[in-house]
Amino acid sequence: MPVMTNRNIVLPLAKVLIAAAWADGDLDNAELNALKDLLFNFPNLSGEDWSQLEIYMETPVCEEEANRLLKDLTNSLKTDEDKKLVHDALEQLFQADGKITDEERSRMAVIEKAVEGTAIGVIGLLGRSVGSLLLRREEIAASAPNREERIEDFIENRVYFRLLHEMENEGEQWEIPHEHARKLCLAAGLMAHIAWIDNHLDPGETKAIGNCLRQDWNLDSREAELVARISCDAAMKGLDRFRLCRGFFEITTPIERENFIKCLFHVANSAQNTTNEEIEEIRVIANLLRVRPEKFIEAKLTIPREDRGRL
Repeated sequence: MPVMTNRNIVLPLAKVLIAAAWADGDLDNAELNALKDLLFNFPNLSGEDWSQLEIYMETPVCEEEANRLLKDLTNSLKTDEDKKLVHDALEQLFQADGKITDEERSRMAVIEKAVEGTAIGVIGLLGRSVGSLLLRREEIAASAPNREERIEDFIENRVYFRLLHEMENEGEQWEIPHEHARKLCLAAGLMAHIAWIDNHLDPGETKAIGNCLRQDWNLDSREAELVARISCDAAMKGLDRFRLCRGFFEITTPIERENFIKCLFHVANSAQNTTNEEIEEIRVIANLLRVRPEKFIEAKLTIPREDRGRL
């Protein structure tokens, strides 16, 4: 996905794409997930922006409102660079399987010209493309080689289900509300991802994950150890960082996400020191979680300078 530098274009464009997805009056779960994946890739959307977008995803967008959103977008297009942003976003949408057919390329060109001129009916025109393209994106994601690592499977089967199963075998019960369990499983997955970034798991990293789960997520030592071990097992097989981030973002507050970046640095520094590779991966995660740059730096500075190579 190209880096969009102009937030004044990105937000109106995202709203227009949502309106187009609602053009037929329906937006099912598969389409919604694909739409969220597409929009979550827009890097300059803040947490507040995402909250705005969720309002439009919640209920159908009528034709009158869709045309207003289109006009807002058109009024934002001031330069050739602005128009290129629209082109790049449409290309990302149409390029669900890595290629665009000649027919799709022609349709995309018509939509681009219509957007620039605020042509009547452009939302309907875009909408006729968006529905099928979103479904194609979701089908491709579902059939990818790492399909067994998709976020719901990770939470429900690999961590949550396995944890319940192991505790039941020992005559114990896990009395944690499902929503909280989901949140801490996502957190554990991201921490394990950082621990495995160098394709090596140090016992200190697994212990650090358990400590974070115990101190920040109110698990007892037994629960924290189990979640850490199961998450690290999953990380060694490969986890979908993007889906983990989107899931974690959607059920956490800005403060929780800012504090969580400190946990990631704690895990990264638990095996001797924090490498540049780990710092950059945490930076990517912080961006996906819409954590402000100054908060990322603040979290990085919790690691002694000598332990991060003076980075």
